[in-house]
Parts: sequence; structure tokens; C-alpha cells
Amino acid sequence: FNGHTLWTELKGRFDHKKSVILPRVRYEWMQLRLQDFKSVTEYNSAIYQIVFRLRLCGETVTESDILEKTYSTFHASNMVLQQQYRERQFKTYSELISCLLVAEQNKELLMQNHQTHPTRSSPIPEVNVVKSGTNSHPMKEKKDISKCHRCGTNGHWADICRTPKHLTKLYQASIKAKEVKTNFVQYEVPIDNMHLDLLDFKANANNNEFEDIDFFINDV
Repeated sequence: FNGHTLWTELKGRFDHKKSVILPRVRYEWMQLRLQDFKSVTEYNSAIYQIVFRLRLCGETVTESDILEKTYSTFHASNMVLQQQYRERQFKTYSELISCLLVAEQNKELLMQNHQTHPTRSSPIPEVNVVKSGTNSHPMKEKKDISKCHRCGTNGHWADICRTPKHLTKLYQASIKAKEVKTNFVQYEVPIDNMHLDLLDFKANANNNEFEDIDFFINDV
């Protein structure tokens, strides 16, 4: 084979493949949209492959064509961003794609940071806290610290309460009978309605009960 014959055969084979490949590549170019890709990197790889095959088939694809293809296929939610890129008037596609890749990387970093430290992930400080030096105590605890929940009187705690058992039972029964208000219980020992005698206040000392009625009345 001489050079002319070889060229003629190669050209015939190439023209045959061109007639098959070119329509397919043109269709891929028409369907190519930035919004259809998960990442800018995937879009960049796809558009380079299509442009390469178009040019191999003798088609003319300019930088302006590639830029316009990219601008016009932004997602509708990114129209403002697309307009901002247009206003920057990039001369080459490589300049545009560099900016898009940087923007995508920054977005991924922000998302990773958000997933690592989501909004309101830090504990919310407690309300109504009184700080004194390094100690903090809720206000509610401070108010109720000297309230006896066994007999309802102030000045001592339930674990050291010396009120007679029959009086504490009356107090507990009155709480159940009334509508209890949050953080406030008002109770008056119904002394006037009770039939007591001195023996009620002369119990055994081992029971830690009152030794005289005057001490009990003063405590109430």
C-alpha cells in the first residue's frame, strides 16, 4: 500500500464511525445539564468527554459555547448564583469551573461541620440559677430547702421531723384532698377542730415526739 491508498482506507473507516458517533455525541451535548449531576466534578468530567468527541468528529465547540451550556443548565434554585457568575465575565471554561469547584468544596466543609456540631447541640443553660463563686443552685431548691414535706412546717427537714405521727397523717390527708398548687403548699394544722389531751403530747421519748404542747404550737 502506498500512502494515498492507506489514507483513503483510514478516512473511509473514520468517516463511517463518524456518521455513527456524531449523532450520538450531539444528542449527549443537547441533554447535558449541570443540574443533573451530583457534583461539579462529575459534570466537568462529562462535558470534557463530550467536547473531545465532538471536536474529534470535526465539530467546532468554542469556550463561549461551553460557558453558555454551563450557565444555562444551573438549577432553578441557583438562579441568583448563576447571574453572579455571568457578571464576572469569565473568558474560559476553566476559570468558571475552578470557581465552581472551590464553591462546592466550601459547601461540603460547611455541611461536615454542621453534622459534627449541629445547631443547638450544646446543652442549654438552666434557667433560674443563682451563682455564688463556683457553686450554682436552682432557685426552687433554695426555696424548698427548709420546708418539711412530712408535716408542712418550716424550720426543719423531713428526715429530722419530730411531729407526732397522727398529725403528719392529718397533714398528708389534707394535701390529697386539696388541689395542690405548683411550688406552693399552704397548710394550717386544724388544732381547733381536734380533740386532743395532754397524753397526745407525752409520748415516749424514743419516738422523737414532742414533750410538751407549748413546744409543738410554737414550732407550728
